[in-house]
Amino acid sequence: MIEVDDWIHVQPKDLSCDHINPTQLNKYKNRVQEPHFILKAGSKDVMVNGRKIFWSLLDSLFPHDKLPRTPVNADLQYDPNDFVQYLNGFFQESTTPYISIMLGEIYDPKSTVEASYSEPGAVIITANSGLKAPDCVAIADRYNGLVISGTWRDSKGNHEVPCVLINGCVHIHDLGDQLIVGAVFKNEHGDNVRPLPLDAVRKAVGWPSALASIIEKHIQATEAAEGRTYPPSNGWKPTLTSSQTMAKEFELFMRGHQD
Repeated sequence: MIEVDDWIHVQPKDLSCDHINPTQLNKYKNRVQEPHFILKAGSKDVMVNGRKIFWSLLDSLFPHDKLPRTPVNADLQYDPNDFVQYLNGFFQESTTPYISIMLGEIYDPKSTVEASYSEPGAVIITANSGLKAPDCVAIADRYNGLVISGTWRDSKGNHEVPCVLINGCVHIHDLGDQLIVGAVFKNEHGDNVRPLPLDAVRKAVGWPSALASIIEKHIQATEAAEGRTYPPSNGWKPTLTSSQTMAKEFELFMRGHQD
């Protein structure tokens, strides 16, 4: 296992799980299908909470031949004890060289008032992000931004990727060989605005300078408060207080991208 800042890079065969809870109570005291469990990553225990991060783990184990969601979810709900054995088997069968886990603030799965978990938990789980995550960390450090989790959609489906949020509005998605830059902000009328089309920055020679000029362009565009509007998201929150609210802001941006 390699631990650098908030990131853990671990071989799948060094992962294990003793017990998994397939459901939890939400804030309305209803039981929902949101699995949570302690993932043993080498010498470190990491809380995995929720379907999104659960499937990020499974997709990272088999990135080129992803497990079918419906039967896996059914097996988990039918017999969680048997499923733990399957999960540990997946760790041994995976041919992914390294699983990369970013730690951050998460909700406590035993809380019905969205209290934070006592320790950092998994906010990103991805395969081979060791090639991508360091760039996100460097960008966030340079521009006083935040590294957040997010999903990027392409012709092959959805992919969990590290992202950087700058000034609460500029989003940078790291796709490995390129960065996708865009911005979303809320205007005085309560509308969500994407002022400029997305920009792509190839990680060729001199890409940090190219990225700097594009970030500045998008920041200036948000300050001008002009651009395309689309309906506001009910899940949008102006203050990012946790990894999950940061993820909601990212999803807001993606809705604008897909419209």
